[in-house]
Amino acid sequence: MPIELGEPVDTLITELSELKSMHLSYTERQRLTNFLFVQTKRIRQGNVVKKIVDKDCAKEKLDFLEPLRDLWGLEEPDLIQEAWYLNIYFMVNELAPFEIEKCGNQPPLKVIQTLVEKQLDFLRQIFEGLEVDDQLAEIRQELLETNLKVFSPFYFSETFVDPTKVPFFSETYLEIDEMVKQILAYVDEQRKLRLDKDTLTQLYYTYMLILLEYLPVQLVSSVVKITVDFSNGKVFTKYITSQLQQFAPLNIEISKRLEDDTDIFLSDQRFYDVDCEQMIWESPPLAEDWEQLGDLIVKIKQNDKK
Repeated sequence: MPIELGEPVDTLITELSELKSMHLSYTERQRLTNFLFVQTKRIRQGNVVKKIVDKDCAKEKLDFLEPLRDLWGLEEPDLIQEAWYLNIYFMVNELAPFEIEKCGNQPPLKVIQTLVEKQLDFLRQIFEGLEVDDQLAEIRQELLETNLKVFSPFYFSETFVDPTKVPFFSETYLEIDEMVKQILAYVDEQRKLRLDKDTLTQLYYTYMLILLEYLPVQLVSSVVKITVDFSNGKVFTKYITSQLQQFAPLNIEISKRLEDDTDIFLSDQRFYDVDCEQMIWESPPLAEDWEQLGDLIVKIKQNDKK
């Protein structure tokens, strides 16, 4: 960033953070710095946005006009429109409370709202008759904000676009993967949205994380039952059991007794009359042991789907 803009932009961000009570992380501050630099440079070159929000929004008094006036040298109405341009950036990038009616029309709001309702209708059909109304309401809001963000010109990201990591999620969370691919298909139908491979990949990861966050794992993933039984005593069994909680998102059920429906028998001794998968740890498990167990859980889930 040129020296003549570096200090003023940095000072502005500090003032805005105080005025709007924003507690910016390092990456948020760097992204905002880049955005403000481009916006300020554009304004100083005489290219001012003319209508980013409608008249009703423009009438609403923003609480951070003065520091913008000082840096940009603008007066109303240009100052108002550029301030709203910045305010939409705050909302889209989760730096300010989200208000859809104040996001301008970039991307087209009606298109996004129609998309979200189609996505939610699909999820409602899957979980019809189950008590997940609260979760679906949360998911609806997350989908709305995510779609507005990803398809907005105010959002820039070059990360989480690597498709080579998708198989991990598709193999680990098979049921959710199917849901994500279907709600992604609705995105592909929207011809008014800019679509490219990176955008779709980023949406895949985001949709996946939203569903993992809000849907009870028992509803979206088959259970894998693990019996933990170490011959060295209760302290060993208790330790392994507590460490197994790292696999909770995979919907595992842990017990100390071997049952007919046990999927994995985890012990320090092998028994040839045990009719299920066995994983034997004769020493305290290392990282590779836990990785092998995770792979086995995923393998069992995949076999259940066949």
